[in-house]
Amino acid sequence: MKNYSLGTKVSITFAFCLIFLLILFLVFYRYENELNLQRLKEKHLQSINYLMLLYENKTPSEDIESYFQSFDFKKVENKSLSSLILKHGNIIIKRDTDFGGFSAIIYDNKHYISIVSGESVVLLESKDTLPSGNLFFIILILTFSLLVWLYISTIKSIEPIKEFGKVVRKLAGGDTSVQFVYDGKDEIGELSKEFNKATKTIANLHNSRTLFLRTIMHELKTPIGKGRIIAEMVEEEISRNRLIKVFKRLEVLINEFTRMEQVITKNYILERDTYNLKDVFNQSVSILMFEPEQVEKRVHFDLGNRSFLVNVDLGLMALAFKNLMDNAIKYGKDNIVKVVLKRNVLSFYNKGEPLEKPIDEYRQAFASSTKRDKLGSGFGLGLYIVDNILRLHELKLEYEYKSGQHRFFIALIKA
Repeated sequence: MKNYSLGTKVSITFAFCLIFLLILFLVFYRYENELNLQRLKEKHLQSINYLMLLYENKTPSEDIESYFQSFDFKKVENKSLSSLILKHGNIIIKRDTDFGGFSAIIYDNKHYISIVSGESVVLLESKDTLPSGNLFFIILILTFSLLVWLYISTIKSIEPIKEFGKVVRKLAGGDTSVQFVYDGKDEIGELSKEFNKATKTIANLHNSRTLFLRTIMHELKTPIGKGRIIAEMVEEEISRNRLIKVFKRLEVLINEFTRMEQVITKNYILERDTYNLKDVFNQSVSILMFEPEQVEKRVHFDLGNRSFLVNVDLGLMALAFKNLMDNAIKYGKDNIVKVVLKRNVLSFYNKGEPLEKPIDEYRQAFASSTKRDKLGSGFGLGLYIVDNILRLHELKLEYEYKSGQHRFFIALIKA
């Protein structure tokens, strides 16, 4: 029942309880009826057998009606009732003797004895009757009502959980302003209070972090801008160009940090368009911190001769590819990454030792790693960013290790 909701499980449980209750009461009711019927049979047999014994011993009772009165029987005087009893009654005992026939009859939940002697018929009513079962059915109805009340009460108690699930999903989606309103005094009410406290704390932390990161990026732009102005004043051309390039690179990094902060906090809106995959990689290479001659040595492309069009956010996808290439170069044995497009699968290869931990651990933000795990030591935040960017594009990053090579690959959707 793992795939059923909590409400369904509760409903099934109560349904089984009700069915079991009805079966139990039915069995008990039949057992009680049989017990009472057997007791009355024994009493009737006792009275008839004793009377027969008196006749056999030739000491019969002078007045048979008086005799049966001692066994709590009285004569039925109403002839129409007697006719109905003899015609429609249920005979449970019948005994024929030389001095008459005796029958024990049940009719309308009452017990009778008929005595037939020749043409004469005497009908006697027992003062003992079978229990009517009213008390039994009252208990059944009360128990049934209690179970129904408990079921309705339980269902109402767990109804807020559905609403709570919706609120949690909103929180998981990045909405830290959500609140779960529930005024109950039960456990869910306590959970509501603690959840609202937690969301306020998360919102405060989120706002503090965002403010901190944006303040840093804002403050960095001022010295970078001043540094570039000063670099323009350097007379030596080679030094001037290098300094200008460094400050341009710093500006690019600040813009990257802004994008990454927006992606991680789920505040980024994709600006998708159709691009040639090679143009996306040109953008990625431009933000790698390598000289042109280093790029040729470190990055080997095999993207085919035909253009492959993709519908992506150019800045974000270039950042994702840049992170994958950068990690592969930094932590590969030969500091080389091979980028291959085969059909619609884009793969990043680099040589290295196997990871010591499952790849999913390195996908987490700030993933820890051992000193021995050289390849994994830088994968934490990089893969986390790549995963988030690909999810925004409804893509998935896959991984495999084979023949001494790490392979990260993405099944691209062709535009």
